[in-house]
Amino acid sequence: MYPSITEVPFMASPFHIAEVQAPDTLWPPRTLDFIKHTLVDKTFRCDILDGEQVKNIIQIYLNLEPSETFSSILISEGLARHIDLPMQEALIQDLSQSQRALMDLNPVCKPLVSTGVIGVTTAPPGQPHTATLPSDVTVLLDTLLTYTAACTPAAATSITPFSQMTNPTIPQFISINFTPGSRHSVYISYVEYGVFDFAVQLKVDADKFLPELLLDIHKSFKPTSIQGVLIPGTQCLARYTYDQVICRAVITDVTEDQVKVYYVDFGNWEYLPPSEVFEIPQRFLTQRAMATRFSLADVGDDPVWKLKAVQEYFYELAKERKFVMYVKAKEASSLMQYCDLYYDGYNIRHLLKKKLYQNVPPPQ
Repeated sequence: MYPSITEVPFMASPFHIAEVQAPDTLWPPRTLDFIKHTLVDKTFRCDILDGEQVKNIIQIYLNLEPSETFSSILISEGLARHIDLPMQEALIQDLSQSQRALMDLNPVCKPLVSTGVIGVTTAPPGQPHTATLPSDVTVLLDTLLTYTAACTPAAATSITPFSQMTNPTIPQFISINFTPGSRHSVYISYVEYGVFDFAVQLKVDADKFLPELLLDIHKSFKPTSIQGVLIPGTQCLARYTYDQVICRAVITDVTEDQVKVYYVDFGNWEYLPPSEVFEIPQRFLTQRAMATRFSLADVGDDPVWKLKAVQEYFYELAKERKFVMYVKAKEASSLMQYCDLYYDGYNIRHLLKKKLYQNVPPPQ
């Protein structure tokens, strides 16, 4: 017996389904009903994807042989859109603060009795986990998926059978799929946190396709405000403060008087007033996003890479230089992509350590 009820460990935890986002700005009630009908009171195998910051993204397997995930079912049925894991992790982080603010601003929304959680049992190392959803679960967007759901009317709604549903195809930014072992000529377009988090552009994109895209946007740009409420996940055009260039972006956070935008072709972000964020024509959604976040491989456990001096050296080295990038396999279940970088034939890790040890003696 536990001496106190407070010492009983938690038996349920909230999770986000991996690699899916709403087919539009909100999740339709009929889609939530489908999710509940499919998952509630059933047992599944699952993988918990341990990201850099977000630790509760889950991949649910409806079948193991052949492998079939619940995410793939939602996407193939037109009930959800695909989202890359790094982008999903970033949105989850940014949504947490805005969701709390949204609840404070909408007192008319009655709190529900229970929230949708997935109970996960422990498993031996290397074995898949088992996830069970209780029968009285209420599937909420803020604990199961990646966007906040609006309050629905109290009156019952008629749910159209999925076989009769029509789901328009909504274009979205497509990311580059870098295969482990592949080699690419790249530029570093943005450094977020030294060797641990930076954005790269393919040289061919930065030299040719990106200038053509920006010129096309500039020539055809007619400032049109986004219709409706600005919410995280909205694709848009935004005016970059530094040089006033109109760029493709995604809204990742909304505050009282500003929005946080992530520039998909450069990998950087900033806060802007809503007046600097505009509707994006669909034809500019078809070109792939030209910036991809990476981390340098084999630096995780060495405290040297976290030194401010090393971060500054890396930032200076990254400016307007061409690198050869070798894509490495992901480390464990991390959401980050990893790479080795070479400049003039030299491994960046070696160049950075050499620069550091010119001023600081190496460890003995």
